[in-house]
Amino acid sequence: MLLKKLAIASLVLATTSGVAFAHMNYKGDYKGEAVAVPCPAYVYQAAPYLGFSMGLRNNFNSIPNVFRGFEGTLSGGYAAMVAPWWYLAGEIYVGDNFDISNYTALGSVKSKFTYGIDFIPGYMITDHTLAYARVGYTRARFSGPGVWRSGGRLGLGLQTQLVANWDLRAEYIYSVYSSVGGANPRTDAVNVGVIYKFL
Repeated sequence: MLLKKLAIASLVLATTSGVAFAHMNYKGDYKGEAVAVPCPAYVYQAAPYLGFSMGLRNNFNSIPNVFRGFEGTLSGGYAAMVAPWWYLAGEIYVGDNFDISNYTALGSVKSKFTYGIDFIPGYMITDHTLAYARVGYTRARFSGPGVWRSGGRLGLGLQTQLVANWDLRAEYIYSVYSSVGGANPRTDAVNVGVIYKFL
């Protein structure tokens, strides 16, 4: 299941990257010779950004109880190239979801609202495409017992330029929360979204 989700996210980025790169010229002509153009680091100049993403969220625990929702997330952050090819960002986010299915009788793993903060290091794998990791703190309200729980989350993603100021992002995120009803809820999510950079 996890491999299938990662494959879908990668396919979306691969398809759109082709469109994004179609208008780029990676070679110049100097005295009749084709020369490589250096990495245009200006694509990720230090700047704030806003983002919106949507995706599937699966909550589960050791019983296992399962909740599945379709989640929308708003995010804002600040990003910069900290070295040639290396990227770093800090991001805050809020998210909410609606039910697709809820297989638990007690509702202990059903979440309705999340927020948190992430640290996002990345590496430019092409001139306009970034591979990144996500490490952060998250809180979620579990609506069965009606309690808030804190947790940590890890993610992997790809981000590519579509046009000036606009990027496409696809990612997988895994989260673990403190105990709810004697079990530790866990979440996996696959998201696709867009980023607007204030360059």
